[in-house]
Amino acid sequence: MKQLLLEGNLHCKPMHYFARLSDEGVRGDAYETAVEIRNFSAQVLFTGDKSNMWPVAKKHFTMYKSYNSDVACGNLFCLYFYDISQQDMHSRKPIYFPEKAIDEYCILIHDAQEFVERVKKKLAEYHLDYGCQFVNYQDFKKINGYRNQFTKDVAYKNQNEFRFWIKYELVQDLNFSIGNIEDIAIIDKTENIIKNWEFMRIDENTASHISILGKSSEGYRELAGLNKSL
Repeated sequence: MKQLLLEGNLHCKPMHYFARLSDEGVRGDAYETAVEIRNFSAQVLFTGDKSNMWPVAKKHFTMYKSYNSDVACGNLFCLYFYDISQQDMHSRKPIYFPEKAIDEYCILIHDAQEFVERVKKKLAEYHLDYGCQFVNYQDFKKINGYRNQFTKDVAYKNQNEFRFWIKYELVQDLNFSIGNIEDIAIIDKTENIIKNWEFMRIDENTASHISILGKSSEGYRELAGLNKSL
């Protein structure tokens, strides 16, 4: 956590990592490398001998086409966002994190716009192509067509995700630093941020960009929070 705060170290896993990750749906998502999703229903007949004939059953199938595991399809840096700019500061909605997805300490970024600009600047210096935007959640059991890097199934809607997708030619971790972020972020216990964030009672202009940092399961952290006006 201190590395992120003091040095701005960002750790970006390849999309294949999340597609293979089995963690009960906290961060692992088999669809991360999917490029096309197809849904259809079919009548299935199981046959045996005359004394053991199964009836016809109608089944729903969701199939998808993905990148092969050895083909690079980009790396991700994912953020949880919580928008308070349009809310009454005295009647805030509770912040929700899945218990398995958070660590004891969090980083709260109080100028999300500036954070995004610093990441963009560093990626430009490295001449890396990228995209960044809020994730669009859709019911993958009801769509037929192509999926891009910023679309996820509704099962993950509670992640409230803003993400950077970085075009990287290798199927391996990508690490870079944007420098010290103490001027736009603080570190605190997660329970303090979730249950008792009185310090956020500030004027509306200052409160327009608030963000929170969650954790990953491999020793690095996922940033959280960005105002929807970005």
